[in-house]
Amino acid sequence: MKHFFVSIIMLFSCGVSDAAYITQWRGEVGLKKNGTEEWAPLKGKSKVKLASGDELRTARASTAEIFMDDGTRVKLAPVSAFKMAEESG
Repeated sequence: MKHFFVSIIMLFSCGVSDAAYITQWRGEVGLKKNGTEEWAPLKGKSKVKLASGDELRTARASTAEIFMDDGTRVKLAPVSAFKMAEESG
């Protein structure tokens, strides 16, 4: 029997739109920038800035780590999703 993993969509509050970066990733990790409909694969080795509304997803055997300016780290497991959201007051 195959096991299916449910994607976890996380809403993370962040008061400043450029206060989060994807600092590490392994495998197939996709990024959908706010206002677009297309997912783009992450490539290269440098960190990637996240803004409010940006979405990130990992495939099987893939991981990603997001670092917030306040020191918070979010680690995405395989087959997960993350969406940046601004603090709502």
